[in-house]
Parts: sequence; structure tokens; C-alpha cells
Amino acid sequence: MAQAIGERTCGPVLLNQHGRRMTVDNGYRGIAKLARDAGISKRISPHSLRHTSATLMLDAGAPLHKVQDALGNAEPRTTRRYDRARGSLDDHASYALEGYLAGAS
Repeated sequence: MAQAIGERTCGPVLLNQHGRRMTVDNGYRGIAKLARDAGISKRISPHSLRHTSATLMLDAGAPLHKVQDALGNAEPRTTRRYDRARGSLDDHASYALEGYLAGAS
């Protein structure tokens, strides 16, 4: 982030190649290109990166209200969606299989 901001103290965080505010389309295209370059075939969007960040913050033990602040969510209910999604992953059958296989080796 520091590289994107440089010495600026105000204005947009992300700029396009012409030094202007990055548009939503620029963001989608840039993320899609990064995913392709990394060999990721799944569609990645700015929102999926946001969702992943929220989930990882919660997994790391960050309190829900701190994650809410970091995401700029006005309502705690919005942030709780990420926490519910995270909990449903813990109950997923593939995690049970992973635990079983880890214990078998």
C-alpha cells in the first residue's frame, strides 16, 4: 500500500497508468490479469479479495468490531456475514477429511 500511495497525503489510493483515479473497470481488469498471471482459473473480483481479507482477519483472531472498522462497514450485521461464512467452512466435509488424513500419516 505504501508503494501505491508514495508521498501523497490525500486523494485516491490507487491510480491508473496515467496518474488518475483508478476506475472500477480498471480494478476488475487488473485483478483478473494478476489472477491469470498467477495461474488462477477461478474468477477473482475486488469483492472476493475483500471477502478473503475479512475472513483471514477473523481467522487471525481480530475482533469483529475491528474487522468492521477496517472494512468500513457501517453495520455490524454486514461484517458478521464473513464470520458466518467462515464458521460454515469449519463444518465442511473436506475439513473433516483433511483432519482424518492428517491423523493417518
